[in-house]
Amino acid sequence: MPDATAPVACPEWTEYRKKNGLDPLGAWCGQGFTPRTRGGLPQRFCSSRHRRLFHSTARKFAEGAITLGFLTADDLRRGPAYVFGRARSEAG
Repeated sequence: MPDATAPVACPEWTEYRKKNGLDPLGAWCGQGFTPRTRGGLPQRFCSSRHRRLFHSTARKFAEGAITLGFLTADDLRRGPAYVFGRARSEAG
């Protein structure tokens, strides 16, 4: 069984696999899996367990960032383009 705390797969490797007809990699575990074939949105996770772990961890990460003052609730409402654009303008 893959380690549930493994890092997310490298986007470039995932794109390479997709272009070359290889099985996709799970967004949480980085392990290859055969996606469902009955339609819907592109499958990003190998299992519902890993999907839940990802979303739970993302929620805790955002809550921690808010607690530490790195993000605000307004940032979450505005979305990542606003937050990342703001970070670039502050760095430059």
